[in-house]
Amino acid sequence: MMKGESKKDLQETGDRLVGFAGALNLPFEFHAVVDRLEDVRLWMLHVKEKESVAVNCILQLHKMLYDESGGVLRDFLGLIRSTNPMVVLMAEQEAKHNVPLLELRVSNSLEYYSAVFDSIDASLPLNSSVRIKIEEMFAKEIRNIVAFEGSDRFERHESFAEWRKLMVNNGFRNMGIGDREMLQSRMLLKMYSCEKYSLVKQGEDGAGLTLCWQEQPLYTVSAWTPIDVAGSSSSVSQP
Repeated sequence: MMKGESKKDLQETGDRLVGFAGALNLPFEFHAVVDRLEDVRLWMLHVKEKESVAVNCILQLHKMLYDESGGVLRDFLGLIRSTNPMVVLMAEQEAKHNVPLLELRVSNSLEYYSAVFDSIDASLPLNSSVRIKIEEMFAKEIRNIVAFEGSDRFERHESFAEWRKLMVNNGFRNMGIGDREMLQSRMLLKMYSCEKYSLVKQGEDGAGLTLCWQEQPLYTVSAWTPIDVAGSSSSVSQP
């Protein structure tokens, strides 16, 4: 299952995934869901009994923070828990763009996006069509952060420290980033980027992995698993 703004775009992604899975001779099903995340229901996910589930949340959860009561995020994380996933992978902007004061949001955004556009400038030529699309995407983010309020302001990026509290409070345990994952990530970074990028672990326990441009944190990836009522990780039936 994938969620997105356009079913056509999602279906094109699905077609590519089907082709990739076919090349590897792997059984694969694709179900596009275009609804807002808060409107997704369990039946839409086509989760099968005794099926091992992994959930991949890439730059989406922050859009639920417009609800100050926390109910929207809590309900969605409850939906994820109901699938009994083996792992929930989460990637979010490492930023503080959800503060109530506009002046502080502008200041934080200036610091963050200056690094973002600097990294783009070092990676793509000015006449690149890919660069233009990426810059347009970030321009929309900035506009939403500084020009909207209430439920219309959905680019509510938070730091990993805040996300860690939210995930724990909603029944998830951090799985940490191991040395193997760190090594693989550094190898990939060395292959595809310039030397100004770096990777750092979050905290002494390595709870997350943060991509930085020079010394500015940009994105943090982390892994989570549900905790049952007794406080231990939920058991998952193997296929």
